[in-house]
Amino acid sequence: MKKVACIFLICLAVAGCTSKPFDDSLYTEEGRFSTHGTYQSQELGWEISVPEGLSLMSVVDARKAFNSMAGLMKEDLNMDVNNDSSVFRVGFFCDSLNYFFAYTYYSGAPDDATFLKQSSDIDSTMNGWIHDQFPEAKIYEGTEQFGGRTFYVKRFTKTKQGNSPAQTNETYHCLINGFGLSIMIYSTNAECRNKMYEALKNSTFINQ
Repeated sequence: MKKVACIFLICLAVAGCTSKPFDDSLYTEEGRFSTHGTYQSQELGWEISVPEGLSLMSVVDARKAFNSMAGLMKEDLNMDVNNDSSVFRVGFFCDSLNYFFAYTYYSGAPDDATFLKQSSDIDSTMNGWIHDQFPEAKIYEGTEQFGGRTFYVKRFTKTKQGNSPAQTNETYHCLINGFGLSIMIYSTNAECRNKMYEALKNSTFINQ
């Protein structure tokens, strides 16, 4: 996961991420924003609002972040980042060390138990990075409810050591109509993390 974070930070630095307007034209193929900053995905029936004070990722920045993560996971899931079975959805950030992004992929899983195995396979790559880099990291695995849906959760936390800040890396996976929705929250700042987590907690799924 350290490699993922480093790649992502480089992407942000090169692209020069700044606050973006909610421009529907940027999201025509992947979803859209309403005027009040709520992202809407018709395919998933999912709505999530970008927290006040956080910046929306441009499609270019978020696609780079997505490809960085998918590149580490594609062996686990046979993920093709160039076709419609793996689609970036939405991302936002406090700064280059605190960010949120979500993507979907065609899971094909017939039930939650099979999907749980898939999501565990996805996280196994992250698990390996965490243990290699931070063997003292605490790991939580479980489920949480958001918008009436059950998400499988894996949360890594490590304490501050020397010049290395405390950090939390969280992944959330949910099966929706045969599609996997995966969300990542990476944070080194509790206030930023809480804003991003609250956004997920307050997201909604229609037709529940």
